[in-house]
Amino acid sequence: MRTTVALLKCVFGMRIRVTGTPIDSSCWNLIISNHRCEFDWMFLWHLETFVPLERLKIVMKNSLKHIPIVGWSCQLIWMYFLKRRWSDDHKYIQSMVRYLSSDEKKTNTLLFPEGGKYSTLFFPEGTNLTTRSAASSNRYAKNNQLVEFKRVLHPRFLGLHGFIESHRQCETIDNLYDITIGYVGDIPEDGVDILSAGIPPEMHVHIEKYGIDKIPVEPDNIELWLRELWIRKEARLNEFYEEKCKFKGDIVPLPNNIFHDYRLIATSFLQIAMFLYILYHYTLLKLLSLFVIIIHIIGSWLWSSWEWKYVLNNGTL
Repeated sequence: MRTTVALLKCVFGMRIRVTGTPIDSSCWNLIISNHRCEFDWMFLWHLETFVPLERLKIVMKNSLKHIPIVGWSCQLIWMYFLKRRWSDDHKYIQSMVRYLSSDEKKTNTLLFPEGGKYSTLFFPEGTNLTTRSAASSNRYAKNNQLVEFKRVLHPRFLGLHGFIESHRQCETIDNLYDITIGYVGDIPEDGVDILSAGIPPEMHVHIEKYGIDKIPVEPDNIELWLRELWIRKEARLNEFYEEKCKFKGDIVPLPNNIFHDYRLIATSFLQIAMFLYILYHYTLLKLLSLFVIIIHIIGSWLWSSWEWKYVLNNGTL
């Protein structure tokens, strides 16, 4: 993950500008954001200055966990995978939050440093902004007498309610951070676009902090609060794109250690080269790799994912 951040900065020349309130990683945090492009979750790894990546849990689409290597790795580090079907996701969110908030995890400084406190990144819109998703969102708005958006999609409040409710029950939420993302240059909507349009040269992030005591408790009130938040987000993005492509607010400085980034890239490529060399020359490693792949496929087929079976069985495989 850190190698990806280094590649984005050193090879693709991506720059990030942060304004607003820095994220306090010593607390339990829920982070929400608009979903401008399919790779927002990866580009936001730049914020590792505030939230160490080993303590960041990202909420993703359920289908992504089946992607070889990437999806399997995300399962192993306990990312969330939602089906976007409330009848399934509600129980899943409750069980995962309860498990990751258990006393065992809170005191496991090896897996969860600094007392086990972690941050969860969640995109309430459910999908990224495209021509098709924007049209669908505005049809929903028209049918429900809501404001039509241009820069964002109408958020789905049930997922946010599920996370807030579950964390409140476990007493593992201190703050909610709202992130607004804006890009300069061409914005890739999917994997095909990123091959043609490339990586955006600049990413702008504005962060606002809300104490959990400021967030409503009742679902209907959470829905209203989230809707009003997204109206303000739409206005902020209109101002961003129509003026100088900069968010207003205090600039949050980020470290820029180029030597460290290049060293990380070189070390990672050396490790990959060594692994491929050994894999090519040693049959035992080939068999072991094949065995691991088969186990992951069987696990996904039988139990949807390994981490979900682990949680359902109270931590026992």
